Amino acid sequence: IFFNNDAYEYDKVSDLNHEIRIIKKTTPFTVGGTLTITQKHKFQAGSYTNRTFTFPVPDTVAPNPPTFGMATRNTITGNATRDDVVYVERADTVLGSSKATTTGTFEITLTDTIFNNDDVVTLYTKDTAGNKSTIVTVTLTDIASENAVSLNMNSDILNMS
Repeated sequence: IFFNNDAYEYDKVSDLNHEIRIIKKTTPFTVGGTLTITQKHKFQAGSYTNRTFTFPVPDTVAPNPPTFGMATRNTITGNATRDDVVYVERADTVLGSSKATTTGTFEITLTDTIFNNDDVVTLYTKDTAGNKSTIVTVTLTDIASENAVSLNMNSDILNMS
């Protein structure tokens, strides 16, 4: 039994039910890896026949939510895990999205939407496996048309001042 080409020991549990038990190792299975099981059959004449089964270990872990730095009337910037896509929504409508760079920054620039004072927007990320982070709620206040404003994190709600 191999996981990402790392061998694991196993115990035969039952021949009748074709069950095996993988012995715990210090290197755990990780999401997105591949589990490979090779079944060896020994015949009386001493020859072997092998069958190999490969199972992907799916990534089902939600990514970290984004954090924010600045916002203007049509742009939000901040940080997220590299390659995650950050989404901004208002009233359950996606306004825009942007992929986080290799350095973990993002910038969402809207062309058809303008942020106004007291707008409440939600932001979240999706990773390459399609898992969605928790939603972060942002209340926008004191937005100047040309000047950027800082977002200050307070519990689950971000207030702009």
